[in-house]
Amino acid sequence: MLRNLNNARRGHSASVHNTRVIPIVWQKPPVGFIKINSDAAIFKEARMAGTGFVVRNGNDDCRAAGSNIFPGILDPLTAEVIGIREALSWVKKQKLHSVIIESDSQLVIQSLLSNNRNRSEVDFIVYDCLFLCHFINDVHFGYCKRSANCATHTLVRNTSSMSGLIY
Repeated sequence: MLRNLNNARRGHSASVHNTRVIPIVWQKPPVGFIKINSDAAIFKEARMAGTGFVVRNGNDDCRAAGSNIFPGILDPLTAEVIGIREALSWVKKQKLHSVIIESDSQLVIQSLLSNNRNRSEVDFIVYDCLFLCHFINDVHFGYCKRSANCATHTLVRNTSSMSGLIY
């Protein structure tokens, strides 16, 4: 476990079930799937986190995007998991299926795919994410490099001046 954590910090891919390090640029999802990239940012001065997601199809068409702010959240890992939970909630409401959720937080993706849980705040949010997956047919989680998550990163960086979700 410690070796995987150290490898993640160095940018190496740990051997985690169903995750893969993808190329530096955004990659299209397989036919019949949509891809949702999720990201989060901490705004220390405002004492809040911003989260966002961008939904694209196999033609690289942006089908939807959402962002939100969470006052009092200052932990990056917590914010990243909340961002994925927000994306999954949106997928459930839209009654979508065959979804790939990507994040540039390798630790979050590992947490979603791992069976190791404790009672941390992050793990409770991971449980929420996994519960939402029961309502969505065919959900996959994957790690992507930050450079492949540029659209979502830009959206999230601007959430501090916006409120609520945007679709």
